[in-house]
This record gives sequence, C-alpha cells and structure tokens, in this order.
Amino acid sequence: MANKRPEYYYHPAVGIVSPASLSLFKMNSGIAPLDLTPPDPSLVVSAPVMIQTLPPQSLPPATVNILPLPPAIPAPRRAMTLSRTETCVVTGEQVPLPDLIRFVIDPQNRIVPDLAEKLPGQAFYITAELAIIKKAIWRNSFAMVARDKVAIPDDLLQVLENGLSRLALETVSLAKRSGNLLCGFAAVEEELRKTGQGVYVVASDASDHGRLKLEKLARPRPILDLWTSTELSAAIGEANTNHLMLTQGGLAEKLLRTAKKLKAVRSDS
Repeated sequence: MANKRPEYYYHPAVGIVSPASLSLFKMNSGIAPLDLTPPDPSLVVSAPVMIQTLPPQSLPPATVNILPLPPAIPAPRRAMTLSRTETCVVTGEQVPLPDLIRFVIDPQNRIVPDLAEKLPGQAFYITAELAIIKKAIWRNSFAMVARDKVAIPDDLLQVLENGLSRLALETVSLAKRSGNLLCGFAAVEEELRKTGQGVYVVASDASDHGRLKLEKLARPRPILDLWTSTELSAAIGEANTNHLMLTQGGLAEKLLRTAKKLKAVRSDS
C-alpha cells in the first residue's frame, strides 16, 4: 500500500514547497528525487537529552582587574564676589558698590550726593577717588548721562566731605547705643590685649603718649584718626573723648567703608 504524500513538503534548500513547485525545482536543478515521505510515528523513538552541568564550586573564580581611576583635576576656580556692582559714569568700569558714591538730581535739577543711598530719582555712580570726582565735575558727566541740563553746586566737594564725616560719626553713635563701642584709654587697651578684632578710633589731636601705645597694640587692626576729640565727644555725648573702639560687626564694617571714602575725598585737600 502506497503512502499518501502530504500536500506540502519541506525541502532543506528551499523550505516548504507545494508538490508542483518541488517537481519544477527537481527538473531545473537535476537533483535526485528525495524521499520526503514522513516517517512512521510508531517508529520514532524519543531519547532523553542529557545536559551535563558543573557544580558552582568547580568553576574557576573570575578575576577582575579594576584599574584605579586617574585623580580628578579640579576646574580652575574663579574669584567670586557677592558685592553688587555699578558702572562709574566717568571711567565706564564696573566697580563694587562699596567703592562708589551715589549721586541723584534734585527737583531743581541740581546734583546732590546720596550717601545713604535712599533718595529717589536717576542715580549716578562715581568711583570714590578725588581725581575721578573732580573729573566728573569738570566734564559735567552727570549732564552727559542724563542728556539734560544738570547744575553742579560750587561746594559739591565740601558737601560730600561733610556728609561722609557726618555719616561716619552717626555710625559711631549708633555703635554706642547698641553696646558695640568701648570708650576710654583703659577699656580700649584691655580690649586690644585680649582680642584681635575691631576698629580703633583715636582723636587726631590726642596726646602722643597714649596714642602711640594703643596704636602699637592695635596693629594690624584698622586705625582711624579722622576726627578731633571735640567731634568724637559730640558724636557719643561724652566729654574729652580720645580713644574709642568698635567691636567686630556690621557697624564696624560700615564705618570702615565710609571712612575709606572720606579719606579719598580728603586726600588732595
């Protein structure tokens, strides 16, 4: 009894083909006919597949060579400042705000110093150097920036100097009210011997004996001698004031900033 062939066959070179395609392939290729009769299922014996595995202990330990990473090269650090900057109307440079003097125009179109930096209106900033301030007055840089007529008082430099001096003495007075001021030779000497911080203020007309002694102890701390004994006495409300010391803090820093501008304005007087 002849075996009934299936409708489709599998050829190893062609794949699944129909009987007609298979015959055509045989004729064109000259390959001997293949017996594609499927085997009798009863004659197929399935043998179990044996897979040999090695126990984990028999595997050689893996060796991983970890090379050390090269040391990280830090990026170059840039100088950072938290100070706000403004443009000087004379030099055109960006200057930290503590090194500038602010001016505004009053309702009469006159330029006035705004030392407390609270007045409204268009602001003009000039570097706190006498030569630059004189150049601004000579060129009337205020009018050039405002593009309008701006009057400059004849005593602007004197007004500026008096205002800076008054602002500094007000800082000294505030330091006394807040308990950050020491008065008298003995109190200042004791503080200078036990601490390394603060600002020593001495009257410009104080006696050389006590002044030289305290100045030697104060160095390298800041030393200010911009006011007479009468001016210091009026600022704190005590007579015969020659030696003062502001302890470290915000008021001491404010006094130093104001004194720096005051000395710059007075430098060529």
